[in-house]
Amino acid sequence: MGCLAVAALLSGCGAWIPVSDPGLTVSSDRHGSTQQRGDVSVTVRTKAWREEPYQVLLRYVFPLYVLVRNDGPGPVPFDPVDIVVLDEENNLYRPIPPERLEQIMSTPPPYPDGMLHPMVMPPPPPFYSFDFAATLSGLTAGEVEARTQVRGPVFFPLTMIYARHLTVRVPVAGEIFEFRFRAR
Repeated sequence: MGCLAVAALLSGCGAWIPVSDPGLTVSSDRHGSTQQRGDVSVTVRTKAWREEPYQVLLRYVFPLYVLVRNDGPGPVPFDPVDIVVLDEENNLYRPIPPERLEQIMSTPPPYPDGMLHPMVMPPPPPFYSFDFAATLSGLTAGEVEARTQVRGPVFFPLTMIYARHLTVRVPVAGEIFEFRFRAR
């Protein structure tokens, strides 16, 4: 992958295109898609719904934005820790816990040559309050109550940007919602 492509990915220009499954996808756009099974729908996006405040994190982690909506009469279980991503070589990526992000952010970002450059320290994120981890934890484990939704970022290792294809598996209420993306 050339330096321009890496720079584009790190700047957050949206280098992933959803590959819709006609049998499961109920809606799709250039950054994500939605699937529905029964009363539960799940959306996975590679960019936030609005301009997202996590731009500084794109040098450190790969965020996926997940929305789980429950239109049913009772709660459904959901735990973002169970979300996994596979690349075209079946490398498995698990989410980075929010409390680990503060440690990641305290080291210099990796550069395209694969080296860490200790003399280049990133500025501290201006939008974080006193509790760094709590500010970042968009999704937490628990039940999605009836007729409600939860949404937020789930962070993965930055090494995923080198993949050509990604499969995101989101388990909700005993069902596995599977989303595919390809690199532009």
